[in-house]
Amino acid sequence: MSSPKFSVITCTRNSASTLPDTIESVNKQSFRDFEHIFVDGNSTDETLEIIRKMSPNARVIEGVVGGISRAMNTGVEHATGEVIVHLHSDDFFATPDVLEAVSAAFADASVNWVVGNFEYLHGNKRLEGSPVTPLTLGRLGLGNYIPHHSTFIKRDFFNLSKGFDESLRYCMDYELWLRLFSMRPPVHIDKKLAVFRVHSGSVSSANRRATLVEEMTVRIRFFYISPATLPRYFYRFIKRWISNAYVK
Repeated sequence: MSSPKFSVITCTRNSASTLPDTIESVNKQSFRDFEHIFVDGNSTDETLEIIRKMSPNARVIEGVVGGISRAMNTGVEHATGEVIVHLHSDDFFATPDVLEAVSAAFADASVNWVVGNFEYLHGNKRLEGSPVTPLTLGRLGLGNYIPHHSTFIKRDFFNLSKGFDESLRYCMDYELWLRLFSMRPPVHIDKKLAVFRVHSGSVSSANRRATLVEEMTVRIRFFYISPATLPRYFYRFIKRWISNAYVK
């Protein structure tokens, strides 16, 4: 595969406080063959004004409702690039050469999706993200550890999988990774590709027990994937459930 065109998809809803970092990290990319698509869920703050000012050539799909899975699928429906990445409005690319590095990985035509390392942003401090490797189905059977913002997928491969399950609110990425992994495992890039901003408003942080329940539902749905890890998964689930007993 020659150097692919990228579709960077950013879902927004009242994202004015963090969106500039996202857009700036995309605009600074050294690899220039990309499009930036915004899917907005009826923002009432300055989100749309920021997009028009900082990313005037972007495609903006407004008024998309129905949850984050619907928004992410909508972004892909409007994409024209060979490779897609969902970079949410509170996350950003780690360095200006991210797309360049990922493009090199897709030079191998057999590669359908790529996963890289990431960092957390706590306040103003960037910290090492949790380990991404080893990328194995057995490890995935213990719970989701693949970061969506550091995951790049060929659009045709994404469409072949039918995309995100729109009935899910929290673990749609985990469900998709399980399906994609069963089709073909990803390739790892040993490079920090994105930064995940930790704050009280993030879905996974604010709804930890609900996330655990939905992840359990997904894992049971895919019980046949790495069945040997199920006992360890249930043990981890109980520990995490107890540790989040007082989180609302």
